[in-house]
Amino acid sequence: MRRLTVCWVCAVLGMSPARSEDRPTLFKNVSLVVYQLMSEAEGRCAINSEAWNTAIDFVANQSTKLKLIRKQEHLERSQELFDKAKEAVGPKLMAARTDAEKAAARKAWDEVTEKNMKYMGAPLLVLYIADALERNGSCLGHLKATVYAMLEPSKMLATGKLDDHPYEEIWGRGQLQAAAPDRFSRLVIQSSEEMMKSFVNDWAKAQREYSD
Repeated sequence: MRRLTVCWVCAVLGMSPARSEDRPTLFKNVSLVVYQLMSEAEGRCAINSEAWNTAIDFVANQSTKLKLIRKQEHLERSQELFDKAKEAVGPKLMAARTDAEKAAARKAWDEVTEKNMKYMGAPLLVLYIADALERNGSCLGHLKATVYAMLEPSKMLATGKLDDHPYEEIWGRGQLQAAAPDRFSRLVIQSSEEMMKSFVNDWAKAQREYSD
């Protein structure tokens, strides 16, 4: 609770401090980040999704060294890669007769699978407007920008329970958004643009400052 309160105080003051989740060394050699926009805002406080997507797409397209793509595009591309791998290597696996042929086909399948898994496991940047409400003629909401890294399956130490798709937060920002209903959507969009630019700048800094 104390940590959440501190974050809200920083947001009210317009601050955007580094958080404990920031792990810039993990940005090194990342070449692809997927992004997704999410909103709980409704009614007069609803975000113009078309304008929001257009604005964030524009920021994403300005990044030349770090490739930023929408989550839907990433899912479609991942499926395409899997289908191509299955089409290219699958028949070889089925046709293999000798141990040598089976080993060669299995090696080819493992290599292409590993490559595709790295693509599918690209970090995910989520821009999320939460806890949105209208109060005293103004719209309020907490805008969060969080980057998650997908990890390999792991077990909880306390229970031994397996988590097949664990994620780890490696970068985050949060800011309180407050404006009249007719200006709230525009404010959220502008703040989202700045947060995304901030992440790209931090990513670029990590490429310069950290060794492999």
